[in-house]
Amino acid sequence: MAAAQKLCQINSEVEIVARVEDLDYANVQALVRTADLVMDGSDNFETRYLLNDTCVKYNKPWIYSGVIGAYGVTSTIVPGRTPCFRCLFPDQPPPGSTLTCDTAGILNSIVGTIGSIASGEAVKLLVGQGKLNAGLLSIDLWQNNFDRLSIETPLPGCATCDLHQYEFLDSEGDRASHAAILCGRNAVQISLGTTFQISLEDLAARLQNAGAKEILQNEYLLRFHVDSYDFTVFPDGRAIIKGMEEADLAKSLYARYIGL
Repeated sequence: MAAAQKLCQINSEVEIVARVEDLDYANVQALVRTADLVMDGSDNFETRYLLNDTCVKYNKPWIYSGVIGAYGVTSTIVPGRTPCFRCLFPDQPPPGSTLTCDTAGILNSIVGTIGSIASGEAVKLLVGQGKLNAGLLSIDLWQNNFDRLSIETPLPGCATCDLHQYEFLDSEGDRASHAAILCGRNAVQISLGTTFQISLEDLAARLQNAGAKEILQNEYLLRFHVDSYDFTVFPDGRAIIKGMEEADLAKSLYARYIGL
């Protein structure tokens, strides 16, 4: 809602329709299939794989953008013409294996840099002119490095854009995460469709830097406290978050402190 108010202040003649929803396999197709262009501002890989499946399925262009620390990446994806997100990242990284904004922070200037490039790509797509940022552009402002992965066409054998296997849209498949309220325990369990093997020791170190409290870790589980919530994380990526009974909030906290 804050973003909608800000945009209306910039241009009051633009009609803004704000939607406050947790994007998942149940609603993503309805939200995307009538769009002309999708711009990614999410903070987790699961959402991006969902967007990629949906945009390829309905032939919708979308722009992937991500930042962490002083590092940012962006790619313009046009189904059938450019590599899709899964061409660039065939496998979803295990939870806890990548940094999050809460464990690593974000330099505000990288947000502006990537956002400016992505918005320029959006204009190119909407007016149908200019050279698109196919492949993957990565920028490290701290080291002043600008790199490009020059893959400009879809990769043969890609599960999504070549074989049209939309695994992340399948609620019964092994790709979607699920949140279940544990009756009478004031807790929510997050289960991942795919079984991962994560390093609890590495995750504990990142959480300590992020200000988590009461961190206890052994080979079987990792426990920590943040804000008013108690987390228990298991080596397969499953987690129980105590102090709530809201599935959407639990998934958001999981993405912030562990990573999806």
